[in-house]
Amino acid sequence: YQRRVREAVVSTQSTGAFKELCLSRADKGLLETIEKWTVPEFPLRGDQLIKEVGLPKGPLVSKYYTLGKARWKENQYSMEKDEVIEFLKSEYEKSKTPASSAPGS
Repeated sequence: YQRRVREAVVSTQSTGAFKELCLSRADKGLLETIEKWTVPEFPLRGDQLIKEVGLPKGPLVSKYYTLGKARWKENQYSMEKDEVIEFLKSEYEKSKTPASSAPGS
C-alpha cells in the first residue's frame, strides 16, 4: 500500500490528494512520511538523451526516456543522472547489434 502511494506521488508530482487519503484512512505514519518526503524528479530530459546518450531525434527519444524512467523507478528513484545515462548508453549500444531488437531486451 505504501509503495503504491509513493509511486503515485512520484507519477503525479503532487502530495495533496495522497495526504487527504492518509487522513481519511487515519494513517498518520504514512502521512508523516509523505509530508517529510521530497518528491523525486527524473533527472533527465529528452534533449539530454539526444546530446548525452547519442540518440537521434525522433521516436527513440521517447522509448529511451521511458526505459530510463522505469530503471530509475526500479532503483527506488535513487539513480543519479550519470547512472541513468550510462544505463541508457549501454542499452542503446546493445540495440545496435544485430542480435538485439528493442530497448531493454
